[in-house]
Amino acid sequence: MTDSEWYQELKARGICIECVKADAVRGKVRCVNCLDENNYSSLTYIERMKSNDPERYAELIVTKTDRRREMRKQREHQGLCTLCGKREAKSGRKSCETCLYKAKVRRRANYIKNGRDYTIPRHERPAYGQCYICGEHVKQGKSVCEMCHERMKRNIPEPPTAYHIWRKANRLIGVRNGGM
Repeated sequence: MTDSEWYQELKARGICIECVKADAVRGKVRCVNCLDENNYSSLTYIERMKSNDPERYAELIVTKTDRRREMRKQREHQGLCTLCGKREAKSGRKSCETCLYKAKVRRRANYIKNGRDYTIPRHERPAYGQCYICGEHVKQGKSVCEMCHERMKRNIPEPPTAYHIWRKANRLIGVRNGGM
């Protein structure tokens, strides 16, 4: 039996491929202990590389990022999901239904983890005393919190200077013609 056949056999039976003793975690090929050990050894390797050879580490990260970017482009051109590459992308999107759903679940979990109530629709948030944008608590009679209000004020574009010149000219014309 070849290594790949052995691997497939263990995977099909749900047995850990490392220790061949315990049951594998659902959706994985290793048991909890082997996953922890593998994760720990990977993290220590990365930490050692960061401290011993920072240039090689930076190069490795750049190369990995470039490979991922290239893979996403290839999958997009093929019409596949850019995240998993297994299924066809939903029309008008770059991801498949499954990956979109998983991302939605992750976003909801993060909202709940950060203390935001995701269950209230955005248009109803001000009625419950929450910020329309982020869901934080707001002062009575306001629809957005202080932080979002400041961000909104910063994002208002400055009017062009030519606009002021024409406005002044229009006022002068109106005054000369008797306020027409």
